[in-house]
Amino acid sequence: MSQPSVILATASCDHTIRFWEAKSGRCYRTIQYPESVPEVDTAVRFLTVIWDGSLVVAANNHGTCYVWRLLGGTPTMTNFEPLHKLQADDGYILKCLLSPEYYGAYLITASSDTTARLWSMSTGEDIRVYEGHPKATVCCALNDGAEPSSY
Repeated sequence: MSQPSVILATASCDHTIRFWEAKSGRCYRTIQYPESVPEVDTAVRFLTVIWDGSLVVAANNHGTCYVWRLLGGTPTMTNFEPLHKLQADDGYILKCLLSPEYYGAYLITASSDTTARLWSMSTGEDIRVYEGHPKATVCCALNDGAEPSSY
């Protein structure tokens, strides 16, 4: 039996991330603290998965993003390879998303500390910090039709 073709991912204040088969509603994988977000008493604030299911990012209340590569597996056991721990911001991460183009080469985070950051997924380093909002940056979007280095 292969991995479901339509997958939902959910995260909770109980430190769990669950992967669901959309059609049947069956949960086929759960990862828990400390495997999910290895910080005590820190809830997952935002979760994003790249379109092809190969990368997942969980952001928490301490401004940290954890990035994993999802390796193949059976429907009940997907392997997670930790890629990066990103200290994104000084506040809560309110939104994060992976670029749809270039196979998730970039991540953008929006934070309660009023900034947004653009990250390289190949290096785990921040490329640029965007400042200017007087209050929390509550959402973000990315049209990556051009390489960020061309900005």
